[in-house]
Amino acid sequence: MPKLWLFDLDDTLFEASGGMLHKIHLLMNEYMCRELGMEWEEASALRRHYWSVYGATFLGLWRHHGIDPRDFLSFAHDFDPRLYIQFSGCPAEDVKRLPGRKVVFTNGPRNYARAVLEALELDHVVDGLVASTDMHALGQWRPKPSRLMFLMTCRRWGVSPADTVFVDDSPMNLMAAHAEGIRTVWCTGYRKKNGKLANRIVRPCADFTIGHIRELSRLQFGTPDDRIFSNGCLNVLTHRRSLCAA
Repeated sequence: MPKLWLFDLDDTLFEASGGMLHKIHLLMNEYMCRELGMEWEEASALRRHYWSVYGATFLGLWRHHGIDPRDFLSFAHDFDPRLYIQFSGCPAEDVKRLPGRKVVFTNGPRNYARAVLEALELDHVVDGLVASTDMHALGQWRPKPSRLMFLMTCRRWGVSPADTVFVDDSPMNLMAAHAEGIRTVWCTGYRKKNGKLANRIVRPCADFTIGHIRELSRLQFGTPDDRIFSNGCLNVLTHRRSLCAA
């Protein structure tokens, strides 16, 4: 059984694509227009470019423009996230029933993550939080999908990668975790609902694919081919080797 669970936040524990991310992206664009002297469309395109290349817009801004990630993320999350939180089911119960320790592992800032966890009633369920401001090592910012940050997080909690499960909606992040021997779960439900998954998206190296975190307690780790029932339909979950070969 897993000893450590690493959970992404946005579009994994709750539905961020329904409005939260739109608000964040608007504030990111506003900051970039102000600090870099860009037009709105130029800032929006650069934001998307840095996210696709680095997995985090703030990393591109830091590397190429000297922008302080803490200042950027503070501005981009300067609103009450409770106004935008949407979710289905009961995230607190879904996470609580899992064995082992649970840590939220997000590229968002700590204050934002804490507010979201409190609204989801997860603040007293999870054992820890690794936020963007914690993702700094060897003189570099290292947000997801940094492979080093995955290993450092496992080491911090005294658990080997093989005994760790990472749950995320991002293929880029899942590939990095999988490369370090962490077992991976691709959570797709909220992104599918909001049309954020392309029809022919490259499948990540994931041990399992689920639609909602409520399905996690039914997964059987360590077997080559697992099946679960999801929303009344048989969902065949393919072993990692077949996914990586795709």
